[in-house]
Amino acid sequence: MFSSQRFVGLSSLFLLLVLGQYAHAQAPVYEAVNVDSVAVPRGGYPMLETFLKANVQKPFMAQVANIMGKVYVKAIVEPSGRVSEVQIVRGLRPDCDREALRAMGLFNAWKPAIKGGQPVRQSVTYPVAFRANEPTPFKDGMLMAYYDIKFASVSDPATARYVQLTPIDTLTGMPNGDVIFYEMDRGVKGKEASRFPLVRNEIKPTKSADKPTYQVGHKQPTSDWLGLIYTLDATGKVLSVMPADRQNGREILYASNGMVRRITTFGNNEPIVDWYPDGQLRSIMTQKKDKPADYTSYNLLVSAWDSTGKAEVTRGNGYRLLHYEAASRRDSSHKTTFVEEGAYADGLKQGIWKGRYADGSYSYEEQYEKGGCKGGKALLNGKTLAYDEAMTMPEFAGGVSGLYAFLGRNIRYPADAQRKNVSGKVFLSFTVCTDGSLCDYEILKGVHPSIDEEALRVAKRMPNWKPGVQRGEPVRTRYRLPVSFQLE
Repeated sequence: MFSSQRFVGLSSLFLLLVLGQYAHAQAPVYEAVNVDSVAVPRGGYPMLETFLKANVQKPFMAQVANIMGKVYVKAIVEPSGRVSEVQIVRGLRPDCDREALRAMGLFNAWKPAIKGGQPVRQSVTYPVAFRANEPTPFKDGMLMAYYDIKFASVSDPATARYVQLTPIDTLTGMPNGDVIFYEMDRGVKGKEASRFPLVRNEIKPTKSADKPTYQVGHKQPTSDWLGLIYTLDATGKVLSVMPADRQNGREILYASNGMVRRITTFGNNEPIVDWYPDGQLRSIMTQKKDKPADYTSYNLLVSAWDSTGKAEVTRGNGYRLLHYEAASRRDSSHKTTFVEEGAYADGLKQGIWKGRYADGSYSYEEQYEKGGCKGGKALLNGKTLAYDEAMTMPEFAGGVSGLYAFLGRNIRYPADAQRKNVSGKVFLSFTVCTDGSLCDYEILKGVHPSIDEEALRVAKRMPNWKPGVQRGEPVRTRYRLPVSFQLE
């Protein structure tokens, strides 16, 4: 039974909650003309526009109809800088209206209105634009694309030699069945030429606390992916979308609430854009390659902002103070804040960079010259680790020459590929663990089923590698390896 004292305590708590809600409900909402300083996105309206361009996903059927126009959305900017009561003022069509509400509701990086020296609630209205898109032929549940004899895209079905049919879930815009190619003759669909099944592969978590994710997309006979690869969580929520060749197009990473957190546009001099969880722009980098044919690239920082919208780096120059959540190096079950700071010059790290965990379990200091680490030292739970490079990639025990000698001794050219005169380069990836053992093998780009299998077989026979080393400590590292198959 409740004691009278406990009942009074609960009653008081309930009364405080009710009064708090009542006070919030009664807080006035001002219009822009009635405040001393109006509510604006942190960093200005270009920040909001950049956010919306990245996050507004034009509904699939609106793409089919090539709908263009604006949805006018009204919201209240709270004193905290977050938005509430997002609603339509003037709509376009139901699916676009829903998307405009979703996107505007995700942006919570506002500088609130000020009245009498205090932040107050203010109503804002903003147009969410839906722009023209490429033609999207769609009929009977199938997205259609047309190609000539060389598989170059064509717009006129009458000139096409092939048509690609992809079944689409019109609510999500994602494929929900196999891709089928049919022959075409003067605009008339003929027999089936090829079919690429829709597959769903489980990605096992690297940490026991993590949950599995799933890659969904279409597979070619070479076991290469075709088109776009979707990474989903167990509930079907999209975590990322990526082009199969990883060389063209864009990779988009999503937060758990559906907000875009990073966009990587592949190619030399193309941007990588990051956002904070509230929608505030974090940084813009560009990818650079020393040679156009290089498989790897490095990044130059162009611009960066802190969480309040203040510019830290402009045109590649400035000073950054970074904060991350990280597992404590003293007790991995506890979280702490990892703070890093240092200067940038011409887009590259320059001078002394320092990092520290708020709980004191880890720190480092290192020297940079034009982006290259010239050495440093880390302090891990009282132990000092000195190093020449911040990150050393994994290495085959005999170096690059030893690696290719091993491959040359062990690869057996598949007979069926020889008969068909098939050659090419298989791109593999695998994880090098802290003890040098290898796991998590994956074919990134294949050539032919039997050649791909042979490359994978030989990779799995490799002895332990020298592990990757980060600031003096062995770390799990993902490694990409090209394996060539050439007929003499």
